[in-house]
Amino acid sequence: MPHFLSEDFVRNRLGRLMAGRDERFFRDSKLTGFLLRVRRAAEGNILLRAWFIEQPVPGKTNPRKVIIGDYPTFPADKAREQAQSMLQAVKRGDDPATERATKKAAPTWDDLVAVFRSKFLPKKKPSTRKRYNGVIDRILTPAFKRCRVADISTPMVAAMYARRADTPADANNAMRTLSKMMSFAIGEGMRHDRINPCRGIERFKSRERERWIDEKEMPLFVAELARAPVDPVHDLLRFLTITGWRVSDARLLDWSVVDLKKLEVHLEDSVTKGRPTVLSTDAAALIDRQPGRAGAVFSKRAGQPVDYGYLRETLAAVLNKAGIRSEKRASDGVVERVTPHTLRHTAASWASLGGADPFELRDTFAWKTLAMANKYVKVAETRARRGVERLAGAINLNGKASAQVTNIAGARR
Repeated sequence: MPHFLSEDFVRNRLGRLMAGRDERFFRDSKLTGFLLRVRRAAEGNILLRAWFIEQPVPGKTNPRKVIIGDYPTFPADKAREQAQSMLQAVKRGDDPATERATKKAAPTWDDLVAVFRSKFLPKKKPSTRKRYNGVIDRILTPAFKRCRVADISTPMVAAMYARRADTPADANNAMRTLSKMMSFAIGEGMRHDRINPCRGIERFKSRERERWIDEKEMPLFVAELARAPVDPVHDLLRFLTITGWRVSDARLLDWSVVDLKKLEVHLEDSVTKGRPTVLSTDAAALIDRQPGRAGAVFSKRAGQPVDYGYLRETLAAVLNKAGIRSEKRASDGVVERVTPHTLRHTAASWASLGGADPFELRDTFAWKTLAMANKYVKVAETRARRGVERLAGAINLNGKASAQVTNIAGARR
């Protein structure tokens, strides 16, 4: 006997109808070919429910049952809409079962990542591989993990990109990586439309970050770090603060490249070109007090590196306890926040203010050229210029008249 397969039917009426039965199909009374299959799980009191349509098979008496999906992933109304669409496709002569099988066999995002890492990345330098893998794990996989490669569309990519508008440099880096992966997927035959969904999306304009932990905030920040627990994630923040290392280099630092006796680290980096990175005694002490001696230096468990999201949360908590507001509006009106990368920007700013020349800055922070170092020198000179002008104005040795603010409207009366 057919039943109207409503949400109420699925939730409230199956217990009585399944008495003494392990499996049963229920037909819908209004939409011919729409079915609900109910099976009793091994536990006995749990009912497993799934939606189907019936598709006639030429030359056979019994129709083929094509699954729509499980309940409650597909509520009754949503399953009915999907069933109508699939049954209409059958009337047009299409084969939903074949289309579903083809789609199921299509490469997924995880398939693309695996092939990309095995074929494309081995040809790249270690630092490039690390950068690609970082973007894939931190940004792209959370956005596209459940997708099939062929289903990733321009609107989906644009939505991912827009969600990272507050970190435009990070967003642009993610787009470059994704675009490269989509081009690779086309070459591997994973996208038969041969369309790169990253094309046509306008990129954020690059801009210089202004947010840093300044002379008023640094004493508060350092004091709060001193009060914070001695654990891997807080020690990683301390390490980033005193070294200015790239976050990925510090977070993924492995014991195999550390030589504490020589106060050196041998990073696989195209900038250092195999030269050891020198450690200060304070930085070496932070490394030395970590409990493990295998895998990641700063590790919460089993040699695994500290999660980047957890690092950001910990930094936010330290700033909050120190009374430092993370958000500040830059000169162009953009609101900038303190992130783990801000600690590198801060270290370079303080080094420049301390008198470091461009060559010293380039070598300390492992920049490829002097261009980045010169930016910090210019910033330091600008701050110094403002400082001397402020000092001269305060002393007023030449007796310059101070400005007088007049209410023009009042002066006219």
